[in-house]
Amino acid sequence: MRFEYEHPATLALLADAGFVYQWDKELKQTTKIELRSTPAWFILKDPVNFGPDVIVTGFQQGGGTIRVTVVEAAHPDLGSLTMVFTENPLSLRQWTVVDQQGRRTTVTLSDVQTGVALDPRLFQYQYLFTPPTQ
Repeated sequence: MRFEYEHPATLALLADAGFVYQWDKELKQTTKIELRSTPAWFILKDPVNFGPDVIVTGFQQGGGTIRVTVVEAAHPDLGSLTMVFTENPLSLRQWTVVDQQGRRTTVTLSDVQTGVALDPRLFQYQYLFTPPTQ
């Protein structure tokens, strides 16, 4: 997973198999966080499932959408993740993370393109700061 926010935001985020890296372009600083200790773990674990390590704390369906809120069973105090899906076709459209301090971050996906070929190096930590060149 990789996010680069547009100006005026100065952050870029990258998640790999074990960590989330937050790069502040302005300060030129990286924060490294264990993936398992973030709500991103819910949607990046392989395979994605709502097994015994996840508690569904909320579910709403209506108006063509499904809203599911989950917490990690072993650490519900670490925060929650609410995912919003369209029903037909089933597709993730939005998620909201509430961290352990109660701070809320919402990401809405729009103009989603699938089947696009991307350089796999874009998802490697060493290219978080500078995209790979051809």
